[in-house]
Amino acid sequence: MPLTIENALGFMSSSITGNVEYVELPGGVFPPGVITNPNPASIQVDQAWQVKFNFTASGVFFQFFGAAVKWDCDILMEQYGPGENPASLPAITLPGVTAFANTYNGTINIAPGSVPEGVYRLVARLSMRPAVGPTTILAAGFLDLGLVQFYKG
Repeated sequence: MPLTIENALGFMSSSITGNVEYVELPGGVFPPGVITNPNPASIQVDQAWQVKFNFTASGVFFQFFGAAVKWDCDILMEQYGPGENPASLPAITLPGVTAFANTYNGTINIAPGSVPEGVYRLVARLSMRPAVGPTTILAAGFLDLGLVQFYKG
């Protein structure tokens, strides 16, 4: 699914495009030894899972200043029904690269048992910030990955 990105650097002939998917890893009771298709509707609470970010930044800005930025990737979850955000889920930061175009790939690994039983809306978020100094967001993107049920098998 494609990321929706607002790029404050558009005036510098730059673009950012990409997608995010999540996968359920082998483990738990079912399915044994199988990675499910991207974006499964249900994940057992005793299974590990991953959120994979894949995006490309290209243009004049990145050719000259790409190493001056970093990319923050994280996940937000909202529970349906009683409860709040289940836990503080891991995030990753990818360093920028000075190149006219560069493809970035990053994976957030979520350990078994990190999310309690329930139905959640899963949102992936991407922010480009200066590598040092102010925390100004230069580009921001997100993808609503939909509803996911976490259940005990």
